[in-house]
Amino acid sequence: MVKLVDIQDELRQTVYTDQPGKFPTKSSKGNQYIMVIAELDSNAILFEPVRSKAAGDMVNAWQHTIDRLKKCGITPKYQVLDNEISAQYK
Repeated sequence: MVKLVDIQDELRQTVYTDQPGKFPTKSSKGNQYIMVIAELDSNAILFEPVRSKAAGDMVNAWQHTIDRLKKCGITPKYQVLDNEISAQYK
């Protein structure tokens, strides 16, 4: 039995995320971090401000950026993470 896997299709459905380190000062809205998401097929780089690295804040930021992509017709299947994450975020 042979299974063909379309690598290009998988690459089109992948987003890459990163959470850079803490900024030296808080924003006027209390945010100290950002979440960056890159979607290569559309050449989109999105970011979302985050108050803390608490699991709930990170999940909310991720969901907000994924919702923005879905409004544009982009539905990612895979996510490549660059940093350590909590079990709730997984």
